[in-house]
Amino acid sequence: MGMKLWDIHGTQEALVQELVQELLQKLDSLNEAQEAILANQEARDEQLDKLAEAMKDVRKGIKAVQTGQAAQANTLGTLAGRFDRVERALTGEHPVLPPVAEHQ
Repeated sequence: MGMKLWDIHGTQEALVQELVQELLQKLDSLNEAQEAILANQEARDEQLDKLAEAMKDVRKGIKAVQTGQAAQANTLGTLAGRFDRVERALTGEHPVLPPVAEHQ
C-alpha cells in the first residue's frame, strides 16, 4: 500500500475531470447533430412546400386542358352538325329552303 489517501483522491478527481470532459465533447457532438437534423428538416419542409405549389400548378394546368378539350369537343360537334346539314342540302336530302312552289 504505497498510495496515500490524497493520491487516491487526486486520481479519482482526475478521472472525474476526464469523464466530464468526454461527456461535454459528446454533448457538443449531439448538439451539432441536432442542429444539422433541424436544418435538414427545414430544407425538407421548404422542398415539400415547393412540391405542393408545383402540384397545385399542375392541377390548374390539367383543369385548363380539360376545359380546352371540352370547348374543342363542343366546337367540333357544332362544326360536324353544320357539315352534316350542308352535306344533306347538297345531296338534296334536306333542302335548305323549301321549294318555291310551296311558298306561293
